[in-house]
Amino acid sequence: MHTLELIEKKTIMYTVMAVLFFSAVNQTIVGTTLPSIVSSLGGMEYFNWVFTIFMLTSSISSILAGKLSDTYGRKPFFIIGILTLSLASLMCGFSNTMIELIIYRGFQGLGAGIIISLSFASVGDLFLPRERGRWQGLLTSVFGLSSLIGPTMGGYIVDHFDWHWIFWIFLPFGVVAFFVLLKFYPSKKHIPEKLPVDYSGILSFTISVSLLLYYLSILGIKPFSIARESLLITGIVFLALFVYLERKAIDPILPPPLFYKNTYLISNVVSFFVGMGMFGVVIYIPFYMQGPMQISATYSGIIMMCMTLSLVSLSSIVGNQITRTGKYKFIGIFGVLIMLLGLLSMYFMNIDSSLLSIGFRVILFGAGLGIGFTVFTLSVQFEVSNRQIGIAVSSVQLFRQIGGTIGVALLGGVFNTLMGERKISLISGLSGGPSSDISKNLLNHPRILLDHQALKDLLMSADGESLNTLQSSILLLRENMGSVLNEVFLLSSGILVLALFISFFLKEVSLESNEEKED
Repeated sequence: MHTLELIEKKTIMYTVMAVLFFSAVNQTIVGTTLPSIVSSLGGMEYFNWVFTIFMLTSSISSILAGKLSDTYGRKPFFIIGILTLSLASLMCGFSNTMIELIIYRGFQGLGAGIIISLSFASVGDLFLPRERGRWQGLLTSVFGLSSLIGPTMGGYIVDHFDWHWIFWIFLPFGVVAFFVLLKFYPSKKHIPEKLPVDYSGILSFTISVSLLLYYLSILGIKPFSIARESLLITGIVFLALFVYLERKAIDPILPPPLFYKNTYLISNVVSFFVGMGMFGVVIYIPFYMQGPMQISATYSGIIMMCMTLSLVSLSSIVGNQITRTGKYKFIGIFGVLIMLLGLLSMYFMNIDSSLLSIGFRVILFGAGLGIGFTVFTLSVQFEVSNRQIGIAVSSVQLFRQIGGTIGVALLGGVFNTLMGERKISLISGLSGGPSSDISKNLLNHPRILLDHQALKDLLMSADGESLNTLQSSILLLRENMGSVLNEVFLLSSGILVLALFISFFLKEVSLESNEEKED
């Protein structure tokens, strides 16, 4: 595939960037629009599944598409992914109930998982190892840009149009990409001798990942029960079965020998821990600003925008640097290190921290994230043959996503546990009387910190001694929640320490020696 003209390669890559943006933005655009969707469709008890089902189906389709496209070529799967995502997006906009929306979001995830996996793998199809850094950096930048534009665009559409349009506005990207890739993306010149499809591996993998991700998604919501824990046990059993079957399969979907390759193993393990740790920032920094610090959603959005811009910028810079020098190991280590320093610095925040200091922290973290995403997505490609690039790249996405899911469950559990313990301790220290009742009521409903208007109305309704008590109780609650979130940031930092330690074992492969590595 390297024999294509440069203009053809660029046409393909810019089209891939457009459809990658279309896929990735669908992950984030619903965040700011869900309240409007719930008010229109109802189904408040199911709304979290709008996210969960997308995550489940995209995780499964990404790894399967990566494997199958290594054998049969990227082109047919790109076409399938674009068609699936486009049709599902169209139907999402026509949903009349929350259940319908969740079903169509599941199909969206299937298409998006295919496209995201193949987009990063296409760099290996079109360019030699020494040339891949620049394009991998650009793809990572596009992926990061979608996180920046998605929530902002979603909020704007809901405020000025109708929520249905969040699913329709980017459909032209899919239509154009369909025809361009159909015409220009090269088909696989020769299909290897047909091997038996690993149906047992596909089935056991799908069941295990579905059960385990579902278990993690309800871990902080559903109380302990035999039914809940049976999901975990069954998922582990099917995971063990999957490993056993893959060792026996003629053409496994996730070849065990890949894990004997240093760059593949280390890159995936680091990506797993980075996925776990990064949610300490992605989820809880806005929470910290809007809760303990009482900063508006607009300003917290601007701060997170700074992180994304940092991620996008460094992804592109690092990609070009790897292309120029062929070196990546210590760049990856440096990326994890500054990510760790940025996250660790958040442990020292307090409710009086300035926006400037928080901005510096998240910019530092975003820079490390951009470096890490680019390096570890690239490095998995350097010890595998060209026909294994798809499965190599998609596995990085899978490990990062599973790590992120575990991170959300772990950090959420720690936050809820610590908040409960602090609440009991604070309430037990209160004396009786009306003032004590006001404080107890606030401590029992900490979510009021996130509703600034309700908090303002509460303060305006109080006077005299009750106002003083209320102000003191609010300050106590802000400090308490801030302290708990500091502990969450510290735990996230500990996870990234593991990622940093493991990254030192990454082997640096000479890119020149791999430039002619073919099927």
